[in-house]
Amino acid sequence: MLGNGQRDNKFKQITMTSRNKTARVAGILYLILIIAGIISLAYIPSQLIVRESPSKTFENITNSEFLFRLGIVSGIITFLIHIFLPLVLYKLLHRVNKFHANLMVIFSLISVTIYFVIILNKFSVLTLFIRLSI
Repeated sequence: MLGNGQRDNKFKQITMTSRNKTARVAGILYLILIIAGIISLAYIPSQLIVRESPSKTFENITNSEFLFRLGIVSGIITFLIHIFLPLVLYKLLHRVNKFHANLMVIFSLISVTIYFVIILNKFSVLTLFIRLSI
């Protein structure tokens, strides 16, 4: 039979293990977010967009349609992670301050909605390029 102190230790170990798993999941999501974000926000625009020449940008996108599509996919992955990461962080941080954890989730979900509108614009650009190339 476990004494009172041993039960408390066992409970703390279980709680800490659960928090550690949640923190690891958050860390993995952050790592995926960073990789997908670099691809969609830095690498692909640097390869396709020429700020001084819209015609060169158009040419780059038509010549590298796969790269443009990869940018869309990596953007979607980034925004999906922006949905799940605050939920994981909420699970980890709601004991610290529930109000602030709720605000984090609300603001994050609002920003994801805006991001998906931006992705729809990229689909419109892709549709336009496909129609123009036919």
